Amino acid sequence: LWIDGQPMMDARGRVSRLEVDERTDDASSFHLSLDMAPTDSGDWDALADGRFALLKRVTISFGLGAPDSDAPDVQDVVFDGYITAVEPYFGPSRVPDSSLEVYGLDASCLMHLEERTRSFSGLSDAGIVRQVYGEYGFALDVQETAPVRDPARAVVLQRGTDASLLRWLARRNGFEAFVERKQGPVGAGANAAPESVGHFHLPRPDGPKQPDLSLIPRSTPTVIELKARWESHRPTEIHG
Repeated sequence: LWIDGQPMMDARGRVSRLEVDERTDDASSFHLSLDMAPTDSGDWDALADGRFALLKRVTISFGLGAPDSDAPDVQDVVFDGYITAVEPYFGPSRVPDSSLEVYGLDASCLMHLEERTRSFSGLSDAGIVRQVYGEYGFALDVQETAPVRDPARAVVLQRGTDASLLRWLARRNGFEAFVERKQGPVGAGANAAPESVGHFHLPRPDGPKQPDLSLIPRSTPTVIELKARWESHRPTEIHG
């Protein structure tokens, strides 16, 4: 866990829960729960800690390995973005029931901060996406689209956030539009954009497949819990 590109050295003792939700149809997000206790000065340690302020950069990696190993066998950065909400919770017993709940979104949240009114002409949809992503410093993974519209006959008008514009362009091309982190080491600093990639392309279902999921043997399953629901008038739902 990194805050503004600096390792959080006390994460093992402070973090009680951490969830990351990766998405291609929306912004990826995280939820972090930190133990919180009062200090001698009358404040609460996690609240007084300036590391967990709004729009601080948060980078998260997950690893797998033996408990007694010095380093994980497999490790990958799964999230790079910003704190967008901070919620202190004071439980009935105060300690240890109190916690600081921290929520955040990936670097695409930068495209939600401002609503704009502007127009684009003489560009394809992919050209508009390149221009918008470029304004934030994202690397590009953008698939070409056609046509390049005649400025005298067709103008794309934006009235809203950059994120809403890109999602509209993605829907009319049948594309995915999302931001994810590049592979590589975590760089220092408070800006996640230089280490992020803006995607705009058709879905890619032919990528590497994950291993088969199994419910048995009961001692070492890959699936802990699985629920399936069929309905006559709604899509099938599976939760695992």
